[in-house]
Order: sequence, then C-alpha cells, then structure tokens
Amino acid sequence: METKGLGDRCVAVNPNNDFESVVLELIMLLHNKLGTDPKELQGVLKKLDEVIGQVNKGNSWAALPRSDDSWQQLLFEETHNSTAIEQNTLSLYEVGVLLEDGKALGNKKLVEYMEVRGYAAGANWVYDQKPLKASHVGDVITLAELRSLHHMVLSPVWDVEPVKGASEEESPGNFRRHQIRAFSDGMTPPPWTQVDADIRTWIDELKTPREGEHPIMHAARMHARFEQIHPFIDGNGRTGRALLNLQLVRTGYPPCVIRVRDRDKYIDSLGSAFRNDFVPIATLVAREVTNSLYRLVNPKVLDPLEVQPLENFESDDFKVTAMRTAIQRGRLQAFKDASGQWQTSRAWIVDYENGKYRRENSRSLEL
Repeated sequence: METKGLGDRCVAVNPNNDFESVVLELIMLLHNKLGTDPKELQGVLKKLDEVIGQVNKGNSWAALPRSDDSWQQLLFEETHNSTAIEQNTLSLYEVGVLLEDGKALGNKKLVEYMEVRGYAAGANWVYDQKPLKASHVGDVITLAELRSLHHMVLSPVWDVEPVKGASEEESPGNFRRHQIRAFSDGMTPPPWTQVDADIRTWIDELKTPREGEHPIMHAARMHARFEQIHPFIDGNGRTGRALLNLQLVRTGYPPCVIRVRDRDKYIDSLGSAFRNDFVPIATLVAREVTNSLYRLVNPKVLDPLEVQPLENFESDDFKVTAMRTAIQRGRLQAFKDASGQWQTSRAWIVDYENGKYRRENSRSLEL
C-alpha cells in the first residue's frame, strides 16, 4: 500500500479544517518533522501555496492596510529578532517602545538603539513593496535597491560607531574592500575584488530559479548565497534577512521572522546551505512565512509556537484537567517550567486536536 507523505497528510487530517488548524498544522510539520527530505518539504510548500491562494481570494495579508496593528507587531518582532541574532540586547518590549514612542528604555549603549532604528527603517521599506506581476521581466531586486537597503539598515549605526579600520569607501551602501576571514564552519567569503561581480551574478540569479524550484526554496538558497558572498564590511546578516523578505514579498509571500530562539538552527542551516544542502534553511524560512501568514490574517493571536500556562488555553471543550490527562498519556506536547507549572502552545493544542480527530475517525471506521 502506498503511504501518503507528510505534505499530503497535513491538510487532509480533518475534513472540517478551518484556516487556523490548517496553517497551524503546517507550522508544526515544519517545526517538528521536516528538515532532511526535499520531497516532503516540496509537498508542504505545495499545501502552503494552496492556503495562500485560498486566502488571496478574500483580501489576504497583502491587502491589509499598512496602518493595521498586525503589520506593526510584525515589524517589532522582525526588528527585535533580526538585531538580537547579532547580539543586540533590547527586549521586544523595548524595541516596541523605541519605534512607537521614540523612548529609549533599558539604559543600553547608543549603538544598540541605532541598530534597532536602522533595521526597522529597512524592514518598513520592504513591507511597503508589492508582489511583482507575472508579466514582470526585470530584476527582482536591483543593485541600487540592495545598496540602498544596506544604507538604511547601517547608516544610523555607522553615524555613532563606524567599523574600526573601515575606509570611507566601505561606508553604508558600499561594498567591502577588505578580505573577511573564514567562517566557523570553514567557508571563506570571496576576495573583495570579486564582490561586485558576484553580487551582479546574484541579482541575475534572482530572476532565474532552477527548474522546478519552489519560490521559497529559491529565496532561501539566494539568502544563503548572499551570506556566502558577505559583500559589506558590516551588517551582512541584517541586510541579508531584509533582502530575503524583499524577495519573498515580491514573489507573493509574507515576510518571515527568523527568530533569535532559532539562532543556532539558523546558523547551522546556513552552514548546510554552504555545502549545497538547502532543505534546512528552506524549512526554517517556510515555517516562518507560514507563521507570518497566520499572524497577519489573524492579527490578534499570539505566536502559535509561544509557550504559556495551560490555563491560558482552557475552553469549555478542553479543560485543564483534560489537558493534564492528555499530557500524561503522551498525546499533548508540553513541559514543566522551573516552577513546576505545565506549559504548552496553541500549535501543540491544535496538533493534539487533529490527533484526537484521527483516533476518533479510526475507531468509527473500525466499527
């Protein structure tokens, strides 16, 4: 008997699936069960495209006004996480207050506040972009846009703390004129004399995905290639993640937030990509694209992977006592925090509910 892959099963679990359960199950598949098999990833990406196509018919994420709170929250989260990956210590709350009220909380170094302001300016510009029309034949991202985005992200930082030893020719928006030492995994960026040619090739390759390559796989692969080139003296990580989102938005997908909690996984996935294995980085990007879709269409919900006490998820149909029983039976994913309190997430709750449907449906078929 032929068994269906994860991509085939994920939306067919429950015939009464609504948008929330479908998208949350996609997130959980990308979070827990993928990362090595390109065929399974391709199946989930196909399902994601189907969900986006259905949502697009009813005023999707792309149709939300930029004044909508969901976009603002996404901006705060992306800015916090992308700068935190680079060791910025502002909390999400401090980032929000700085960007919304202009108040600098936390008694941090000035450069940290400037990192936040710079990244937010670049991300805001990316969010203002529109998906390209199918008839578009020009560049997906131009060289001028690439330089401009780096200038937006790095200028506030450079004004207060320029890179030591950097020349004016390497200021924000200009390519490096120094060689960069090898990364921890042994990969060495190209000589600075090769950067201009490599970036122009990169821009050309944005227009020409490989045969059969999904747009998210293509975006993830091009992100890894940008980081491999490392064209600037500083800010390549932040600029690269902003460029990743620019490519995603222009090809019809929501921007993604690479989260600081996944920093090690993200760095490892880039290392795999440098060795021509693009499935891990594409899986991470796909999960966060799906997460953003969920958040933008359901603007009042929390991050579906954020863990909280069981009481926060209690309903008439699923009491805390029933949750504890499900945990004891190994059917609801959860863990105890330092104080001994059980914690779970919205995504794990939906994963349990879909599993419960499968068990009940199986029993009814046996009868």
